[in-house]
This record gives sequence, C-alpha cells and structure tokens, in this order.
Amino acid sequence: TLDDAALEAAIADVDMAEMAITSDLVIKYGKPPEGAFTLDDVKGVAVVVEKAEDRGLTKCARSWRYTADVGQDQEFPDVSARDAAVLHELKALGRL
Repeated sequence: TLDDAALEAAIADVDMAEMAITSDLVIKYGKPPEGAFTLDDVKGVAVVVEKAEDRGLTKCARSWRYTADVGQDQEFPDVSARDAAVLHELKALGRL
C-alpha cells in the first residue's frame, strides 16, 4: 500500500513490475493491511507478497514472468502476449 502523495505522483507512469523485476505489482492506496512488511525509515509504504499462481497467473515459457495473458496467441500458446509479439517480429525477420 502507498500513503504518500508525492511518491504516488512520482511513480504514476512507471511500470513498477518491470522496475521490481517481478511478474506483477499492484499499488493500493490507504492504510496497509495487518501483517504487511514495512520499514521504519520508509514511511507510507507497506508490502504484501502473494504467489502469482494464487492470483491465477500463468508462467510464460520465454520470460518466466507470470501473467494473465499466457495462451492468447495461437501460434505461441505458451508465452505472454508481450513475448508472442516479439516472437512474431523475430519470425518476420527470419530470425526464428
């Protein structure tokens, strides 16, 4: 959770999952839930970790990220939409 307006504004357009090198990252605002991880010297931020599988996400065979869109591309059914797009480009260039 996030309870800091300046920090919220600073990260508004940032893909935090990419920055954190994780499959997904959801930012919620307000009071943190009971048991959330916090640091005394980082005020207004709390972290709760969940397994991707428990959130219904599937592992991409190319990037190993867990996403909700694995299997949407018929030609590359074991990868995410992002990775399928890359594979289509590589195929068009004759590199796949």
